Amino acid sequence: MARKRGSEKRYVGRAVAVLFGCLALAMAAGGFVRWQDDGKGGDERSPGTFTQARATGQAFGKGPLRRYSVQVEDGTGVSAEQAAREIQKILAHPRGWAAHGRGSFQLVADRPDFTVRIATPDTADRLCAPVGDTGGELNCEVGDGVVVNLRRWKLGSPTFDGPPAAYRHLIINHEVGHEIGIRGHLGCPGRGRPAPVMMQQIKGLDGCRSNAYPYDAAGRYVDGPPAD
Repeated sequence: MARKRGSEKRYVGRAVAVLFGCLALAMAAGGFVRWQDDGKGGDERSPGTFTQARATGQAFGKGPLRRYSVQVEDGTGVSAEQAAREIQKILAHPRGWAAHGRGSFQLVADRPDFTVRIATPDTADRLCAPVGDTGGELNCEVGDGVVVNLRRWKLGSPTFDGPPAAYRHLIINHEVGHEIGIRGHLGCPGRGRPAPVMMQQIKGLDGCRSNAYPYDAAGRYVDGPPAD
């Protein structure tokens, strides 16, 4: 009987070793990088893989045509198709870049001029690393398009007076502003005035009012002093 119990122990030990070996191989072959919880937006997985939106649309606006696609990191709970439609509406807004001759835009499923990627904070930091440290909080514009931090997409910003859906206009308008050639940032033009969309509003408003649009309701560009 003692010999039989020893065989059983050896069998269980081998089974446990095989199980942990399989788990290690699965993680090395493309498992989740890690789980993190931002305390408000829920768990955010960082697999580093993306789903491409298959949605397409007509070109709109005035100026050089820029074809763009939308990708969303897997496991975020954000639909790539819905995000693409939302971004399309943002770019077509009457106070946006397209409506004022700063470029025309078209949502495509392949061969884009640039790509908008919604990514978890870990992945956003990795994609944005060539242009700076985004610290798990910021968005960026890189060589092949725009990287949107999932935390900002879901939660908005503590400096922005409005819900996350309104803040998404600021995210897209600011980063696409860089994409169409506006390289520098702007500062607050005066206390109580609307902040320029090319101001890094998440870092503070300096007395300005938060604003998500490049142009005001009268069609005037919301400008400010150079900040860089």
